[in-house]
Amino acid sequence: MVDARLVTVVGATGAQGSAVVRALVETGKYKIRGLTRDSSSEKAQTLKRLSDNIDMVTCDITKSDDVERAFKDSWAIFAVTDPWTNPNQLELEKQQGYIMADAAASLQIPYYIFSTVEDVKKLSNGKFDIPIFTHKAEITNYIKEKCRNLKTIYVEPAMYMQNWRNAGKLPTLDDGTVIFAAPIDEKMELHLVDIDDIGPIVREILADPDKFVGQDICVCGDEISLENLSKIFTKVTGIPAISKTLTEEEFRTITKQLPKTAQDNIFGMHKWIEEYGYYGKDKDWTNGQKLTKLNTFEQWLKYEFKLYKTVKTISNLEECCETVIIPNQHHILSLDIKDDIFVNNFFKYCIVNASFHNLRSVILRDILIELAVDPLLHLKSLPNLLSLTLICHLLFPKDIRDIYRLIFSFPTLKYNKISLEELNYEHDDINETNISLPAGILNQQFNTIEYFVINHECAFDELIFILCHTPQLRHLICGNLLKTDQNIEDEQIPTLSYLKHIRIDCCYLDFNDFERFIKKVSPQLQRLHIKPNFNKAYLDADRWERLITNYIPHLHTLICNCYQHNFIIYEDRSLHLIINQFSSPFWVNKGWIFEIFIDCRIIHFSIHSSKKTCFIFDETKETMVTYSKSNNLVIQLEIHSFASNPKQNQSLIDNYKLMFDSIKFTHLTINCETISSELLIQIIEMLPHLVSLHILAIPIIQNNADVLHRVSLKNKITKVKLEKITEIEQVMFILCLCRCMKHFQINENVPHLTCLCINISNNNEHILNELQNLIDTEYLLDNYTMKLVGHNIILQLY
Repeated sequence: MVDARLVTVVGATGAQGSAVVRALVETGKYKIRGLTRDSSSEKAQTLKRLSDNIDMVTCDITKSDDVERAFKDSWAIFAVTDPWTNPNQLELEKQQGYIMADAAASLQIPYYIFSTVEDVKKLSNGKFDIPIFTHKAEITNYIKEKCRNLKTIYVEPAMYMQNWRNAGKLPTLDDGTVIFAAPIDEKMELHLVDIDDIGPIVREILADPDKFVGQDICVCGDEISLENLSKIFTKVTGIPAISKTLTEEEFRTITKQLPKTAQDNIFGMHKWIEEYGYYGKDKDWTNGQKLTKLNTFEQWLKYEFKLYKTVKTISNLEECCETVIIPNQHHILSLDIKDDIFVNNFFKYCIVNASFHNLRSVILRDILIELAVDPLLHLKSLPNLLSLTLICHLLFPKDIRDIYRLIFSFPTLKYNKISLEELNYEHDDINETNISLPAGILNQQFNTIEYFVINHECAFDELIFILCHTPQLRHLICGNLLKTDQNIEDEQIPTLSYLKHIRIDCCYLDFNDFERFIKKVSPQLQRLHIKPNFNKAYLDADRWERLITNYIPHLHTLICNCYQHNFIIYEDRSLHLIINQFSSPFWVNKGWIFEIFIDCRIIHFSIHSSKKTCFIFDETKETMVTYSKSNNLVIQLEIHSFASNPKQNQSLIDNYKLMFDSIKFTHLTINCETISSELLIQIIEMLPHLVSLHILAIPIIQNNADVLHRVSLKNKITKVKLEKITEIEQVMFILCLCRCMKHFQINENVPHLTCLCINISNNNEHILNELQNLIDTEYLLDNYTMKLVGHNIILQLY
């Protein structure tokens, strides 16, 4: 497929994205790049194993650089936004949509498919403003106005049938009757879709995309009332069911585990549907059905219940093998078997051989490691097995070289995960294993594994043995990497030309050995994530700079986290010298972040290339956004908790005085509610290089006016974000404290605010008119007056 067109799918592990990936794979016509927050996740790797033409890529869609890199060379893009990235900041969804649209337009992507919904605010003349609807509609409008040359097709999925998937989670009466409950009139029609059907819709669009450019395609398989949902459920399953209209109080009670913003959006959506319908009153919701056949609720439920019934009613494993597995052996794509008895009896009742020619993935769970050899001997005969996961138990320290020897003999394996969990908690060295292989095998037994997860303790020399057997390795995850007593020479460390991703969850190597390993193992390395045991050398910016520049120049993502007890840090008089090395041009140009996180007795240090940090003001979007790159050095300090005792807090600050005085922190986050205004002022005075401040809350306003005035004149803070406020005086305190402030973001409504005065540089009625037009067109305020008095705009709220 050298000339196959590349389709990039955003949110590839989500409900919509995964359906699109599966549908496109079936055509065999496309190369697919799946974007996800974590390409190493099990969901991402399950998708990747569907085809060699799928590439899973980690991408943060709130970052322009990430998106542009991920979209590059695409023929078509399927884009979806996620409103629940942060339930308390739903505005981030618009940022996602704007960034993706801008990137697609600037890269001149031929075709762009955006998953959206109706503009409920516009259709209801402002009566309904539901952020999870409104934000998508605003993105749609942005694409139409700002990205006019982008050939965009809009798909509008209805409510997911999958929301009703698990009847066991629905409320029931004492007699077992299932209740289909929602805050909507039970006779009102709902528009539903089997979300898996969005895949075939996108597939049909891409078969002739020019035909659909600029169109809205409704993806809806059924129009059915809440009342009829319960009737069809009983018809299909035989289980009695009724429908019930919930009051708002009842709805919020049964959804109390959800954030309030989620409750508000879901409740508002049902009220919108009750009055206007999901697609509004005039939309042809059936146009998607003209592209391909879509499941009705009854068809979907019959398929779902058939699977549910098969799994729940066949308790005899032998019968299951005879009636389900063996008759379908040519069609089975994956097996997931749990427990020693089931695993061993499965291979007794079902001979796994080349007849299972479509079997791509096998997971064996909760088995003793010594019982894994026989199943592996059976699986070795599979001609197309791509993925193998072993989740095993250890009773005692174990020599597992036979397990690795068998795995390395599998002819087609691409993904392998070995996880060992201890059962004998009284044994001190339970996780000790021996996985070194005889030297004779070293030169003759190579395998095809590209993605390796070693989720057990592994010594440095053992890891080297494994890597010597995996020349095709592209992605390595190691749970615990231990020091070794063996002397490892540089020439023993293999160079893996394809290895681009390394993650070590707990690294006990000293930095010298780690540095030798990285220098040799992969010159193509792009992502490195490591959590070392605390060693000051891991915080040495100059050593990192030399390592990256000279040996891994393609590295674009670095995450290094370590922690130490506070009392050790108090006594270290040289720590600031190596931390301030992060001010070199190398780190400034990278835009990477050094962060110190203080939490009572523990202090955490981290280097991040992709962490969301403070905020900048994006004048083109008129909103505060997070950023990853900056023209200035970013050294962050985050304080997570304070004691309730003021003396303890003062003692904590005194202990950290040397660090605060000597490290050039540029951003401060106070992520707790127990800090007083006096303590905040004191900390800010100790950090003269701060340019941004992020505060969770300011509960107590008690301060010395002279100290406040002195600190306000000295500090250089220009950006402030305040998450919670209870009194307007807290806002005034921030305004007095940060006199250089240019951008101020408050994430809650200001209570009791009735008048706002904005000073402008000149008497300009044009600014007044623009502000008034913005408020009216966006329905920001209901009852207000605005007038120009001298150089001030006076906004009066009623």
